Amino acid sequence: MSIPNDNDFNLIARVDYGVKKGAAQARLEHKLAGRPIFVLENGKVVEIPPEKIEVGDDLPPSPI
Repeated sequence: MSIPNDNDFNLIARVDYGVKKGAAQARLEHKLAGRPIFVLENGKVVEIPPEKIEVGDDLPPSPI
């Protein structure tokens, strides 16, 4: 196993940012379209109606 370098951490940060940005975009699209989302809470699938979907602006700055 090799020692992680700066490029590895940069890639990890970019992937993490992309996943968070994609999830935020999906929440917004579902809310605007009036569609519920489904999440896993305590091992059970729970439906969140569109009016209760939280769309925060909580993304960290882009690592790019």
